[in-house]
Amino acid sequence: MAKRFTDTDKYKKPFIRSLQAPYKLLWDYLYHDCDHAGIWIVDFTIAQIYIGEDAPVNMEDALRFFNSGEQRIIEFDGGKKWFIVPFVEFQYGELNPDNRAHNSVIQILKKYNLIDNEFKVLASPLQGAKDKDKDKDKDKDMDKGGLGGEIKPKTKPKYDLPEMIITEFEESYLSCRGVDYITTNHGKDRSAAGKLIQIMKNKNPSLNTQQMIEGMRAYFDRAVAINDPWLFTNMSLPIIVSKINEINTILRNGNKRPNSQAGATDRELAELLASKWAEE
Repeated sequence: MAKRFTDTDKYKKPFIRSLQAPYKLLWDYLYHDCDHAGIWIVDFTIAQIYIGEDAPVNMEDALRFFNSGEQRIIEFDGGKKWFIVPFVEFQYGELNPDNRAHNSVIQILKKYNLIDNEFKVLASPLQGAKDKDKDKDKDKDMDKGGLGGEIKPKTKPKYDLPEMIITEFEESYLSCRGVDYITTNHGKDRSAAGKLIQIMKNKNPSLNTQQMIEGMRAYFDRAVAINDPWLFTNMSLPIIVSKINEINTILRNGNKRPNSQAGATDRELAELLASKWAEE
């Protein structure tokens, strides 16, 4: 179960006070149902079920109310997704690429052109796409020695999926337990993350990065909250890889600890993860 910061004064603020009661509930629901980058997959049918049929809401009024006075919701992907603009700043403050807890958020927002190179929220994904094109043109000129620049060798973009998986585990750990996960051997954590990634790719070749991250986040949320005393105390990425059979059994059956202490084979781990995504 993920945990998030909340503002105890939110109902004193003019924006919240001005909302009709059903839309107060909807705004609060969005903050809990969006992913950790503040992106909500638009589904008013499910939203209505959760906030109650006696509090009717609709998309048109929601956008009108929520964006009154300032832009708080950015629609993208043909209206299938919403970016909740205040979410990231409230949950994380200023995004810092040197902070591993922020890395996956930055990568997701960059993917959808929702932040600029200074990690500031853009007015729309279209603006981000235009800015990216401008940056590409500028980089080409700089690489050729134009605009006063020196000729530079081409470099690959920074993209470190194992670190993103580690970050997801750290965020699940912090959300569940209220304390930071202390890495005792970062190399082992990277190795475990790499093994998870490779197995996922082999078993699920059509899985994209976002699906991979979301699937691992959902699994980590459950694993770090496991109530087995030894596993709770020693929980880490290497433990998840080596004790996956035991963890999975406990998650299915509660507190009953399995007799077998054997670790998972690659095939067994792949089947476990594949079955998790198959349910979604």
